[in-house]
Amino acid sequence: MRIPRIYHPESLKNQSTCQLSEDAANHVGRVLRMTEGEQIELFDGSNHIYPAKIIEASKKAVKVEILGCELSDKESNLSIHLGQVISRGDRMEFTIQKSVELGVNVITPLWSERCGVKLDGERMDKKIQQWQKIAIAACEQCGRNVVPEIRPLMKLQDWCAENDGALKLNLHPRAQYSIKTLPSIPKRRCSFAYWFRRRFITSRNRSN
Repeated sequence: MRIPRIYHPESLKNQSTCQLSEDAANHVGRVLRMTEGEQIELFDGSNHIYPAKIIEASKKAVKVEILGCELSDKESNLSIHLGQVISRGDRMEFTIQKSVELGVNVITPLWSERCGVKLDGERMDKKIQQWQKIAIAACEQCGRNVVPEIRPLMKLQDWCAENDGALKLNLHPRAQYSIKTLPSIPKRRCSFAYWFRRRFITSRNRSN
C-alpha cells in the first residue's frame, strides 16, 4: 500500500513528535481514515522527507512521531518561473497543478487588459491561498519536496518589466528564430519569456 505523503508548514526534526496542520489532520483522519500505528511520509519544503508513525488520531487532530530524516532532492537544475494570466473556472487550478507536476518553481497570477476575471482584494487573497493549497496537493501527489511559491497578483506589464538580472528571451509563435536556431547566448543565467494565448513563461538556469 502506498504511504501517504503529507506537507507540514513548519520545520520538522528527526526523533520528535508534531501535530499535523488542520488541513493535513482532516485529510489523514477524515478522508483517509488512518489510525494509530499507521505510517505517513512528511515533508516541510527543505528537500528532506520524514517517515512518521501516527501516535494519536481523531477526525480533528493527528499527532505523529517522526522516525527518521532523509535528503530527497528531486528538483531540476532549471529554475522556472511561470506567469499565468488568470483564467475562468477551474482552468487556473488545472494550470497550477500541472505546472507544479512539471517542475515549475514560482507561479505569478497575472491580470491583463483583456482578462475576463474580476476579483476584489479580499477575494483575490482567498484565491491565492486556494491556489497555494493546490500547489501543495500537487507536490504531495507527484513526489516533489519543495513547494512552489504562488506570488501575489501582478499586472502583466509590471511582471514583464521585473529586473531579475537574467538574460531574457521572448518566445513568440511568430518569432524569427526557433529554439534550435537562436544565435549564441552568453554563458550566464538566462530567462525565457513565452507567449501563447495570454500565457507567459520565464525560466532561468540556477547559478552554481
